[in-house]
Amino acid sequence: MRRVVIGLIGASMLVAASMGSALAKEGDVEATLTPLEPPHAGQPTTFSVRLTRPDGTPVPGETVTFVVARVADTKVVRVGATEQPGGWYVASTTLPSSGSWVISIRALDQGGMGRTFPLGSLHVQPAVPAAANSPTTSTLMVPVWALALTLILGAALALGGSLGIGMIRRRRLTPAQQPWAEAARSSEGVGVAGAAERTQA
Repeated sequence: MRRVVIGLIGASMLVAASMGSALAKEGDVEATLTPLEPPHAGQPTTFSVRLTRPDGTPVPGETVTFVVARVADTKVVRVGATEQPGGWYVASTTLPSSGSWVISIRALDQGGMGRTFPLGSLHVQPAVPAAANSPTTSTLMVPVWALALTLILGAALALGGSLGIGMIRRRRLTPAQQPWAEAARSSEGVGVAGAAERTQA
Protein backbone atom coordinates (compact mmCIF):
# COMPACT_ATOMS: atom_id res chain seq x y z
CA MET A 1 0.00 0.00 0.00
CA ARG A 2 2.84 2.39 0.88
CA ARG A 3 4.47 1.85 -2.53
CA VAL A 4 1.20 2.64 -4.26
CA VAL A 5 0.86 5.92 -2.34
CA ILE A 6 4.45 6.88 -3.10
CA GLY A 7 3.89 6.04 -6.74
CA LEU A 8 0.76 8.20 -6.91
CA ILE A 9 2.57 11.12 -5.30
CA GLY A 10 5.46 10.71 -7.70
CA ALA A 11 3.10 10.54 -10.68
CA SER A 12 1.32 13.72 -9.62
CA MET A 13 4.66 15.47 -9.19
CA LEU A 14 5.74 14.41 -12.69
CA VAL A 15 2.45 15.65 -14.16
CA ALA A 16 2.95 19.01 -12.49
CA ALA A 17 6.52 19.08 -13.72
CA SER A 18 5.49 18.35 -17.29
CA MET A 19 3.02 21.23 -17.16
CA GLY A 20 5.73 23.51 -15.79
CA SER A 21 3.39 24.72 -13.08
CA ALA A 22 4.65 26.87 -10.23
CA LEU A 23 1.23 27.07 -8.59
CA ALA A 24 -0.47 24.29 -6.64
CA LYS A 25 -3.68 24.23 -4.64
CA GLU A 26 -4.95 21.91 -1.96
CA GLY A 27 -8.15 22.68 -0.12
CA ASP A 28 -8.31 26.36 0.58
CA VAL A 29 -4.55 26.97 0.40
CA GLU A 30 -2.53 27.85 -2.69
CA ALA A 31 1.25 27.53 -2.96
CA THR A 32 3.14 29.72 -5.44
CA LEU A 33 6.82 29.02 -6.12
CA THR A 34 9.06 31.93 -7.08
CA PRO A 35 10.64 31.32 -10.52
CA LEU A 36 14.16 29.95 -10.24
CA GLU A 37 17.23 30.49 -12.37
CA PRO A 38 18.74 27.11 -13.37
CA PRO A 39 21.26 26.39 -10.61
CA HIS A 40 24.51 24.44 -10.85
CA ALA A 41 25.15 21.21 -8.99
CA GLY A 42 27.17 21.73 -5.83
CA GLN A 43 26.14 25.39 -5.46
CA PRO A 44 23.50 26.76 -3.06
CA THR A 45 19.98 27.21 -4.39
CA THR A 46 17.30 29.26 -2.66
CA PHE A 47 13.64 28.22 -2.86
CA SER A 48 10.81 30.61 -2.01
CA VAL A 49 7.13 29.69 -1.82
CA ARG A 50 4.11 31.73 -0.75
CA LEU A 51 1.05 30.19 0.87
CA THR A 52 -2.20 32.11 0.44
CA ARG A 53 -5.96 31.72 0.71
CA PRO A 54 -8.12 32.03 -2.43
CA ASP A 55 -8.73 35.70 -1.59
CA GLY A 56 -4.95 36.35 -1.52
CA THR A 57 -4.48 36.62 2.26
CA PRO A 58 -1.25 34.99 3.46
CA VAL A 59 -1.19 31.74 5.44
CA PRO A 60 1.21 32.12 8.37
CA GLY A 61 2.36 29.64 10.99
CA GLU A 62 2.91 26.65 8.68
CA THR A 63 5.80 24.21 9.04
CA VAL A 64 7.07 23.93 5.48
CA THR A 65 9.56 21.43 4.10
CA PHE A 66 10.88 21.52 0.54
CA VAL A 67 11.22 18.10 -1.05
CA VAL A 68 13.37 18.02 -4.18
CA ALA A 69 13.62 14.65 -5.97
CA ARG A 70 15.88 13.76 -8.89
CA VAL A 71 13.94 12.09 -11.68
CA ALA A 72 16.79 9.82 -12.90
CA ASP A 73 17.57 8.01 -9.65
CA THR A 74 14.90 9.23 -7.18
CA LYS A 75 17.53 10.87 -5.00
CA VAL A 76 15.63 13.07 -2.52
CA VAL A 77 16.77 16.25 -0.77
CA ARG A 78 14.63 17.63 2.07
CA VAL A 79 15.16 21.02 3.68
CA GLY A 80 13.09 22.92 6.20
CA ALA A 81 11.96 26.43 5.32
CA THR A 82 12.08 29.59 7.40
CA GLU A 83 8.87 31.61 7.62
CA GLN A 84 9.00 35.19 6.35
CA PRO A 85 6.34 37.94 6.58
CA GLY A 86 3.47 37.81 4.12
CA GLY A 87 3.10 34.03 3.96
CA TRP A 88 6.53 33.45 2.44
CA TYR A 89 8.64 30.39 3.28
CA VAL A 90 12.29 30.32 2.21
CA ALA A 91 14.89 27.55 2.24
CA SER A 92 18.39 27.15 0.82
CA THR A 93 20.03 23.87 -0.11
CA THR A 94 22.70 22.44 -2.40
CA LEU A 95 21.65 19.91 -5.00
CA PRO A 96 24.41 17.33 -5.43
CA SER A 97 24.01 16.39 -9.09
CA SER A 98 22.77 17.75 -12.40
CA GLY A 99 19.66 16.71 -14.25
CA SER A 100 15.92 17.13 -13.81
CA TRP A 101 14.58 17.53 -10.29
CA VAL A 102 10.96 17.71 -9.19
CA ILE A 103 9.99 20.23 -6.49
CA SER A 104 7.20 19.90 -3.94
CA ILE A 105 6.52 21.18 -0.46
CA ARG A 106 5.00 19.56 2.57
CA ALA A 107 3.11 22.04 4.79
CA LEU A 108 1.81 21.28 8.27
CA ASP A 109 -0.61 23.69 9.86
CA GLN A 110 -0.72 24.46 13.57
CA GLY A 111 -3.26 21.68 14.09
CA GLY A 112 -0.91 19.10 12.54
CA MET A 113 -2.85 18.75 9.31
CA GLY A 114 -0.51 18.18 6.37
CA ARG A 115 -0.75 19.17 2.73
CA THR A 116 1.52 18.33 -0.21
CA PHE A 117 1.93 20.80 -3.08
CA PRO A 118 3.69 19.68 -6.31
CA LEU A 119 5.39 22.73 -7.77
CA GLY A 120 6.97 21.62 -11.03
CA SER A 121 10.47 20.76 -12.19
CA LEU A 122 13.91 22.29 -12.12
CA HIS A 123 16.80 21.53 -14.44
CA VAL A 124 20.12 21.61 -12.58
CA GLN A 125 23.20 22.44 -14.66
CA PRO A 126 26.48 20.49 -14.28
CA ALA A 127 28.89 21.65 -11.62
CA VAL A 128 31.20 24.51 -12.54
CA PRO A 129 34.79 23.21 -12.84
CA ALA A 130 37.17 24.50 -10.20
CA ALA A 131 39.67 25.40 -12.95
CA ALA A 132 37.19 27.95 -14.30
CA ASN A 133 37.83 30.15 -11.27
CA SER A 134 41.64 30.08 -11.52
CA PRO A 135 42.03 32.42 -14.56
CA THR A 136 40.12 35.07 -12.64
CA THR A 137 42.69 34.86 -9.83
CA SER A 138 45.68 35.01 -12.19
CA THR A 139 44.10 37.84 -14.17
CA LEU A 140 43.70 39.84 -10.98
CA MET A 141 47.33 39.22 -9.94
CA VAL A 142 48.91 40.38 -13.22
CA PRO A 143 47.64 43.97 -13.03
CA VAL A 144 48.89 44.27 -9.46
CA TRP A 145 52.45 43.37 -10.49
CA ALA A 146 52.19 45.49 -13.59
CA LEU A 147 50.98 48.43 -11.55
CA ALA A 148 53.83 48.02 -9.04
CA LEU A 149 56.40 47.80 -11.83
CA THR A 150 54.92 50.84 -13.55
CA LEU A 151 55.07 52.85 -10.33
CA ILE A 152 58.70 51.88 -9.71
CA LEU A 153 59.76 52.73 -13.27
CA GLY A 154 57.82 55.98 -13.13
CA ALA A 155 59.53 57.00 -9.89
CA ALA A 156 62.95 56.12 -11.32
CA LEU A 157 62.29 58.13 -14.47
CA ALA A 158 61.05 61.09 -12.48
CA LEU A 159 64.13 61.04 -10.26
CA GLY A 160 66.46 60.65 -13.24
CA GLY A 161 64.68 63.42 -15.09
CA SER A 162 65.01 65.86 -12.22
CA LEU A 163 68.73 65.07 -11.84
CA GLY A 164 69.26 65.46 -15.59
CA ILE A 165 67.50 68.82 -15.66
CA GLY A 166 69.68 70.01 -12.76
CA MET A 167 72.87 69.02 -14.60
CA ILE A 168 71.73 70.76 -17.78
CA ARG A 169 71.00 73.94 -15.84
CA ARG A 170 74.47 73.86 -14.27
CA ARG A 171 76.12 73.43 -17.66
CA ARG A 172 74.12 76.28 -19.15
CA LEU A 173 74.85 78.65 -16.26
CA THR A 174 78.60 78.02 -16.12
CA PRO A 175 79.42 79.30 -19.65
CA ALA A 176 77.10 82.24 -19.17
CA GLN A 177 78.83 83.13 -15.96
CA GLN A 178 82.39 82.95 -17.35
CA PRO A 179 82.27 86.00 -19.68
CA TRP A 180 80.75 88.05 -16.95
CA ALA A 181 83.43 86.88 -14.54
CA GLU A 182 86.20 87.65 -17.07
CA ALA A 183 84.72 91.08 -17.74
CA ALA A 184 84.64 91.77 -14.04
CA ARG A 185 88.24 90.66 -13.68
CA SER A 186 89.37 92.79 -16.63
CA SER A 187 87.55 95.86 -15.30
CA GLU A 188 89.16 95.32 -11.94
CA GLY A 189 92.58 95.07 -13.63
CA VAL A 190 92.01 98.28 -15.54
CA GLY A 191 90.93 100.03 -12.38
CA VAL A 192 94.05 98.90 -10.49
CA ALA A 193 96.33 99.82 -13.40
CA GLY A 194 94.75 103.25 -13.72
CA ALA A 195 95.17 103.89 -10.02
CA ALA A 196 98.84 102.92 -10.25
CA GLU A 197 99.42 105.26 -13.18
CA ARG A 198 97.75 108.10 -11.32
CA THR A 199 99.91 107.47 -8.29
CA GLN A 200 103.11 107.52 -10.37
CA ALA A 201 102.05 110.75 -12.06
